[in-house]
Amino acid sequence: MNIKNIIRALFVSCTSLLTIGQISAQVSDSTLVNLGYGVKQAANEISSATGVATAENLSKYFAVNPTNALYGQIPGLTVMQNGGDWWGQGATLFVRGQANLDNTSAPLVLVDGFERNLATITIAEIESVTVLKDAGATAIYGQRGANGVILVTTKRGKDEGMKVDFSYEYSTNKAFRLPKMLDAYGYASAMNEALVLDGQDYLYSAEELDAYKNGTYPEYFPNVNWMDEVLQNTGFVHDFNSTFQGGKGRTRYFVSLNYMDGNGLLKQDRNDNSYSTQLNYRRANLRTNLDIELTKSTLLKINLAGRISGTNRPGKATSEKLFGRLYGTPANAYPIQYANGVFGGSPTYPYNPIADVNETGYSISHERTFYGDVSVEQDLSALTEGLSISASVSFDNNVSYWDSRRKDYAYVYKTAKIDEVNGELYDFTSTSGGENTALEFTDEVGGQARHANGIVKLDYDKQWGKHKVNAFGLFHVDTETTYGQNNTFHRVNYAAQVNYAYNKKYLAGVTASYSGNNILSEENRFQFYPAVSLGWVLSEEGFLSGVDAINLLKIRASAGLVGLEQDQQHLHRQKFASGGKYWYGDNNNQLGGLQESRRANPNVLPEKSTQINLGLDARLFRGLSLNADVFYEERSQILVSEANSTSNVIGVPATMVSDGIVENRGFEVAALWNDQIGDFSYSIGAQYSMAQNEIIEQNEVFREWDYLSRTGQSVGQVFGLQDAGFFNEGEVNEVDNIYNGVEYTFTQVLRPGDVKYVDQNGDNKIDEFDVVAIGKNWLPEVNYALTLGAEYKGAGFSAIFQGASNVSVMLNTPSIFWPLYNNNNISEFSNDRWTPATASTATLPRLTPEKNDNNYRASTIWQRDASYLKLRTLEVYYHLPKTLVEKVKLKRAKVFFRGMNLFSVDNIEIMDPEEIGAVYPTLTSYNIGLSVGF
Repeated sequence: MNIKNIIRALFVSCTSLLTIGQISAQVSDSTLVNLGYGVKQAANEISSATGVATAENLSKYFAVNPTNALYGQIPGLTVMQNGGDWWGQGATLFVRGQANLDNTSAPLVLVDGFERNLATITIAEIESVTVLKDAGATAIYGQRGANGVILVTTKRGKDEGMKVDFSYEYSTNKAFRLPKMLDAYGYASAMNEALVLDGQDYLYSAEELDAYKNGTYPEYFPNVNWMDEVLQNTGFVHDFNSTFQGGKGRTRYFVSLNYMDGNGLLKQDRNDNSYSTQLNYRRANLRTNLDIELTKSTLLKINLAGRISGTNRPGKATSEKLFGRLYGTPANAYPIQYANGVFGGSPTYPYNPIADVNETGYSISHERTFYGDVSVEQDLSALTEGLSISASVSFDNNVSYWDSRRKDYAYVYKTAKIDEVNGELYDFTSTSGGENTALEFTDEVGGQARHANGIVKLDYDKQWGKHKVNAFGLFHVDTETTYGQNNTFHRVNYAAQVNYAYNKKYLAGVTASYSGNNILSEENRFQFYPAVSLGWVLSEEGFLSGVDAINLLKIRASAGLVGLEQDQQHLHRQKFASGGKYWYGDNNNQLGGLQESRRANPNVLPEKSTQINLGLDARLFRGLSLNADVFYEERSQILVSEANSTSNVIGVPATMVSDGIVENRGFEVAALWNDQIGDFSYSIGAQYSMAQNEIIEQNEVFREWDYLSRTGQSVGQVFGLQDAGFFNEGEVNEVDNIYNGVEYTFTQVLRPGDVKYVDQNGDNKIDEFDVVAIGKNWLPEVNYALTLGAEYKGAGFSAIFQGASNVSVMLNTPSIFWPLYNNNNISEFSNDRWTPATASTATLPRLTPEKNDNNYRASTIWQRDASYLKLRTLEVYYHLPKTLVEKVKLKRAKVFFRGMNLFSVDNIEIMDPEEIGAVYPTLTSYNIGLSVGF
């Protein structure tokens, strides 16, 4: 068994033994948990499934995007890392896996009660992140809650005088992993090998191979390591934070100011221009939260936040395009520049990565974001004790635009041959391409979004005797407009909730929402979503009151309906598109016509989620927190195409119908142990979650064999051919595509080293009817984490390990995994390929420069287990002694070192298992910082 699999298995086993949990163990029984719409309840009185990450938890991470501070924080929250521009590597979030069919199950993210982009704020602003998971918690959001809800609460002022904190953090980062591409000699040798295996002659002579190997005639036989030439080893980020928090009398305030500036991994040593083409990102965030008591019964809250950000990049080379070219350009394609200073290029590769970075000008993006909301809370206890009313309005605006000064460059491609006798060059050719142009200015709008909300809410909160009631009713209107056509959403939500507790033992909650939007027909816009939750605090019962080891023992249950608005607008309306032409007049004039492009369907409905949850919360031995949940969800009314159930004879393209059904089920467990022995304190926590889905109905086309059916499989299940090894010499005649009477329809000629497949249906053909479900899908079914921390007299450390399993990836990125054909490059990954000498040990098919659909297609050959275990963050810190910091008029000071994404135990090795595409790589970062407080 692979040693890495053993390590991961041992880690998961230990984690499973440590875990039994749901509400984050960091939350004490009396801590108020944000449940949305301004409702907060003590953790021990909550009967729904929630999870919380506090500011202290989040502060252990350095993250440009706060989503990257959520790894391993909350059970049931899947956080998937992404590549791309280093400033845009936000994580993809899922709550309890996936329960719809379109591979998008993004939860609703609310910042201070309003839908906002979490990437636009900073970690320093956040007080807590609460994840609502079951119907008891999310039904209040009606048609927005089925994918789960993430509530982000920003910090507010306190009546404690002014508290001032400053921090500076310097981060140096490097690529977590980069594939190693073969050098010129390796590429040329591989190409010769591929041609021979295809029955063709060598492309490169022995003399040319020697020239590549020895560096002879570098202008005609170059050996360029494009990765080393374009990329430097490290980038950097400066991060400055300052916060001011306090209050006096009737006014409380929180002010946060952040400035961040950083550069990427592009080298600038060949940039002789007066401008930079580095991948640069800079931003400034400002937030002010005010609480003003206008009277003893009237509270005014004002939240204002703004962000100014910008990026810089090469003029015509996005990071995705650039890295595709870095990976895809062979080392022998052409030299960087010729002796006369002209860049290399070729008809096959009509670009030059170095010139792309340095000689195409630059593009600068500008983004402006404003968030503003105001609320007034009026205590009406003069009328009825516990009664209050509040009104809130918000307005958000985001706009982005580009200023670019771009140009083109000329390139030359030179070739020559080497005389076999005297080793001299002859038969010279030269081909020119491209053109040197001056900088040209362009500007364009990237996008704009406006979002406005209005909420009116009536609250009743009262406790008498053994009874405690919290109830509210609200009206919420939401208008969102984004750049482009048909991108305006109007939403309305009428909702109410009642939470009741008797003698701190028996808990009950009832929720109802009647919500709708403008994208469906008037008959179907509004739907009703009820939910109920129950809890029993057994530790308050007499039969457990004398058990000192049990501080809290609570069981919970919830059931209800939650909705999700469709992502396609106005399906109830008939759609037209450009059609044929009308000809008229003596001169055959023409006029374009219209045709039906989609049939109207007035019966489209929002997705409906039926959810059941059972949970347990416990606190034992005054230091151990345990929590567990199991859940079931049926997601119905999912949009699917009617194409497979409607005859084409109608003559109108198919529309979408609300017929899809997916079931999703799983469990979550977590535990945390905190203890202190004298000056030494420590903690250890773990969590484990699983979510598995199954497609019940998707209006699937008839399939002759059951194993072809996607229904009954998980969402996104990969189908591919099942390999049976490789053909060896003498097994095929290298003339046709027949082997043992079986026709391989994806190729014309079978050769040794080609992939052999299983004929699943026995029809003596290998074709699209032989694909089967292979491996798992791209979304991990299992997520787990282990957190460690310890401190002694101000010195301490914290670490978060996070992993995933039951996940697969198809290694099909050109050049990195699929080599040579279509003018691709080749990496060291292909070292395990089939050759006559490696026939008994090869794990990959033979090389070929030709398109080969038999070998290069979805199959078990290319699929890999993408499970991993990563050290997400490690922090080592020291709080300077109070006697020392007070001498310099400080109240606190901390120095720290942090490392993020430090290592991974996995089976991919050549790249990050979470990002195998030809994009800017995921990063490892090493940080040093200082924070001081007054």
